[in-house]
Amino acid sequence: MPQHLWAFFALTESVSPETSFPYYHAVKWLIALAGTIIAAAIAVIFDNIVKRLRDVRGHNLAQLLHEILAEHQIAYLIYFVALLTGAEFLPAYWWARDMIGVLTFLAFGFYLIAVYLTSLHEVQLQKDHHCQGRACTKPVSVLGFLRLSWLTSLFTLLMLATSVALAFMTV
Repeated sequence: MPQHLWAFFALTESVSPETSFPYYHAVKWLIALAGTIIAAAIAVIFDNIVKRLRDVRGHNLAQLLHEILAEHQIAYLIYFVALLTGAEFLPAYWWARDMIGVLTFLAFGFYLIAVYLTSLHEVQLQKDHHCQGRACTKPVSVLGFLRLSWLTSLFTLLMLATSVALAFMTV
């Protein structure tokens, strides 16, 4: 192995994560959260690409974004289970483990509701601008998209804020 690689490995072994960077564990948990969210989003995009090869749908971008918001809710469930089984919390946050148990069920409920709401795309788009169905080329307004995804966006903000806060509670 080249000499500079040995030096790198020796440096990483001699630096303690706790003394080198105060938010070391939080960053690790945030990377895990980002990984689960990105994986969920990629799965939805891939599914959409495969389905659109066979069939065209109007307003695909608006519907795809809403589906990503809905389907990525499962990432929070996975993240909370990972925190529950693998994280240690600062003593001041002794209650965090109990809260994660509740959040896990809440995340699952949000996921179920959000996925159900994706089945109502056509109804919401019809209300927005009297859509002509699959061949509609009229763009969805920003207000129309917000009407389509407001509840799922609220779920996302709640779960994301809670997930980030929990990451900073870890030791």
